[in-house]
Order: sequence, then C-alpha cells, then structure tokens
Amino acid sequence: MSVFNLEKLALLVSSRMGPLLVDHQRCSRVRSPLSKCSSCMDICPVDALSFSHDGIEINGDCLECGLCAGVCPTGALGIQEPTELALLDKVVTIGEREGTAVIGCRPQHELNPKGISIPCLGSLSWELLLTLDSASFPVYMVQSMKKCSECPVKGGGAQFLEQLRKSRDLLALLEMQRDAIKVMERAPELKAPKKADLPDPSRRAFFRSVFTGAKQVPRTMLNAVLEGPKEEERGIKAAKGTDTARLYLLKKALGGKPIQAEEFKALRQVKLASTCYFCKACSILCPLGAIKQTSGNRLVLDAGKCTGCKLCIDVCMHKSLVLGPSNLAQVCQEEKIVLARGVEATCQECGQKMISSEPKETCFICERKAQWRAG
Repeated sequence: MSVFNLEKLALLVSSRMGPLLVDHQRCSRVRSPLSKCSSCMDICPVDALSFSHDGIEINGDCLECGLCAGVCPTGALGIQEPTELALLDKVVTIGEREGTAVIGCRPQHELNPKGISIPCLGSLSWELLLTLDSASFPVYMVQSMKKCSECPVKGGGAQFLEQLRKSRDLLALLEMQRDAIKVMERAPELKAPKKADLPDPSRRAFFRSVFTGAKQVPRTMLNAVLEGPKEEERGIKAAKGTDTARLYLLKKALGGKPIQAEEFKALRQVKLASTCYFCKACSILCPLGAIKQTSGNRLVLDAGKCTGCKLCIDVCMHKSLVLGPSNLAQVCQEEKIVLARGVEATCQECGQKMISSEPKETCFICERKAQWRAG
C-alpha cells in the first residue's frame, strides 16, 4: 500500500473547487468516437469545450456559466457551486424558514443582493425547475432580459425560459397545478436573517466547512490518491447502473403522484426498432449502465436510469435501436424493460453460432455479404 500523500490529496481537493465538475467516464463522446452528442458544445457561448482521447477539455475562455451542465444528458458535466441537489436543499431550508426563497445569477447580483446566487439561471435543468415549482412556498427567479442581452453568456436567459417551459409542459400533461416559481426583474424585499441564523465565524465553523467539502470528493478519487491507479482500470468499462441528479430530481418531484403511462417528448428513452444481434456494444458503452445483457440472452433497459443520451443508437452497427418519448410511469417506478430476447441458432451459410432477437437462417455477416453481392 502506498503512503498517504497529503500534498496530493490537497491538490485533488483543490481541483474540485472550480465551478464545474467533470466525470469523463460518463461522457458519451469519451466512451465512443461514434457518439454524435454535442449538447454542451452547441450551447457554450464561447466555444470553450472540446474532446480528446484524455476526455473533456475546457479551455481558458470558459465563462463558468454552467450552461453545459444544464443540458448534459449523462451528468458528465455539473455545477459544483452549488450542485443542483445542494441548491435544492438550500432553497428548501431558506424557504421553510423565511416563507420564500430568491434565486438570481451572479452577473445580475445587484438585482438580488440578499438571495441565492448561481452562475446563470440557464444552467438549471428543467428537472430541478420542476422540483422547485412544486415547493410549498414561492421561489422567485430574478431575471432581467435587458441585462441578459448585455451579458457575455449569450443565450442564458432564453435557455432558462425554455427549461421552465419544458417543466411546465410536463405539469400540464399530468394536470398538476404547481407554480411556485415566479419570474421577476428584481428581487422582492427580504427579511434580514436572525442573529442565530448568521454563519458562525469561529474556527469550528471553518473546519466544518472544510470537511463538508472533503466529503464531496468521490470515493474513487480518494482511492486513486491512497493506492494509485490500477492498470486494469484503464480504458472504457461497462458502467454500473447509476442515476443522474436530474433523474433523481424528476422522480422526487413526481414521486407522490400516481402516474399513468404518459409519454413525455422532452425526456427520451431507447426502444428496439429492428433485429438485435446481441453484440453487447450498447451494454458496454452505456454511460449510466441503463442497458444490460443478462443471462438467458435478454437485453434489458432500466427505465429509471436511461436519459436518452443516444450513445447506444450511435454505436449500434445494426441500427436496431431508436429513441422515443419516455414513459414517465416506467421511469419513476424504475421498471426493467426487456427490449429483446435472444434466439440461439447456427448460420446455414458459414456455420457460426449466432444469437438474434428473431429467428434467422444466416448471421448478419453473411447477410451483409449477400447484400454487397446483390448491390
């Protein structure tokens, strides 16, 4: 076992003090060059994002606005100051204590001097807005479109309104009357916090904040510090079933309401469109481990994990998968859906063993050869 390296740990923790959290292994572009995902690059106002064999690259032009985090389907990019889950917790704490909460962006700080400040309202996912809209107290979102038009974060204001529209489209679909979010150009007058609620300036408070931040360091990163990287951990490995913060928020917002089989176009889910040959590309490369090939030759989708990132479709050489509207009941109940059941057979052309989702006389290689000869 290697000796505990305090300096290395300090560098590791400090590297997480920036505004963005990056999990390269969750990025579909990192997992496969066949991925066509460009959500983060398309929304970045300064073209600060790119991809290399080492992972996601963020150059010095980054405005630290977090718009990329708000649209990343796999959670490869996220806001750290604060994370969406931490922001929700803060809003609930303040709202239950004061009867209201106010959120504004840092570039428009003068419009919201006493409220919660985040990099940009456009960085908020529609799933978080859905959860905030369900609060029992008003949540004021401070936004001046005039100031947004002057901000270097081009498109941030419009992105926020689009995400809010998506969340309210879902509420309308489910006939849920929730409108805690109030958009206004200037923050309302807020009560000054009670003295007991003010931060404790003592050394105890300081160390408590340090250790709270240290707990945010992923276990895998700490293991890398203490034990060093392991040779067998290199390369792309099949991901275990993991949940994104956005899907967690969606389930939290809708968890208390019986949901029928409503389909919601803003949340996409993979479906089988044609014959599957069980090559395992989708199950190995899925960033969230939402697709698994199980015993008995079954291809199973965990609806509670799938975010519709489309990587499985991009890597499927047989074009067997497509995206369709997500079934909200299946997502919230985390249903396991059997996409395909394999049938074992022997190719009558080459004699190779094969598995397919429907009876076949020839394997897909022999089928391709026949097509090439005919074409």
